Amino acid sequence: MNENRFIQRIKVNSEILGKIAKIDEFKGLWQGSLRLSPQILGRLKAFVIITSTGASTRIEGSKMTDAEVARLLRGLKSHPPKNRDEQEVAGYADLVGRIF
Repeated sequence: MNENRFIQRIKVNSEILGKIAKIDEFKGLWQGSLRLSPQILGRLKAFVIITSTGASTRIEGSKMTDAEVARLLRGLKSHPPKNRDEQEVAGYADLVGRIF
């Protein structure tokens, strides 16, 4: 009974149908992105960590490029950070890695 009252109050026009279609399209895109392979997701995560770390630490005054950040992060297990820039990069990358 409540359903009938609701249906009678709502007039579905082309604008509402268009918005519903946009929501459905977004839902499909979102669900499709969840099907990415683990390899692609891993590469995306690494890219995000490197670029975010590089940009954020450069704002703070670091001179390291993204390539240098990537090289440092690849070698962190065998070579600890040597200077303040490297320490900041390592710390920020660790934090971002925990979030993702």
